Amino acid sequence: TNTPDGRWFKIHRPCQIIGLLCVITGFIIALTNFDVFSSKSGISYIHGSLGATVMTLGMFQPLNAFIRPHVHKDEPKELKRIIWEFVHKGSGYGACLLAVVTVSIGTTLLPDVNDQRAYQMAYGIGSGSILLSLVAFSFCDKSKYKDSAPVDHMNPLIGGQS
Repeated sequence: TNTPDGRWFKIHRPCQIIGLLCVITGFIIALTNFDVFSSKSGISYIHGSLGATVMTLGMFQPLNAFIRPHVHKDEPKELKRIIWEFVHKGSGYGACLLAVVTVSIGTTLLPDVNDQRAYQMAYGIGSGSILLSLVAFSFCDKSKYKDSAPVDHMNPLIGGQS
């Protein structure tokens, strides 16, 4: 959600940097402490492959930000910006959804069943809390700024008529 004062972007950038540093740290720990790629089959291999895919998608996000086509004030979005937003948001949301699956699989790999349950509960509560917070922020933000975003009435891809 874009806001007229750019608040979303000002929050988004540092959160993404912090998040990326955390997942890179976790990825390094995983690669140095576990050998999920030694056998080319099994749930551990699937977990590792999905994790590597999530990390690849995550690492492309900052690069994606550097090639972002800028929107000029009071001008409609160009097609290359619309495509960029689709790729950026799609790969970001895709990475997040795939990460949920990957971590969920990872919780089943813990040797102790009690540890599995405890981690799954903590992960579910933490993830659910973050998701609810994001949804609440999104709705509050949209309702506050819903009438202030300019619309190109000639461009059907961004809210106008054909």
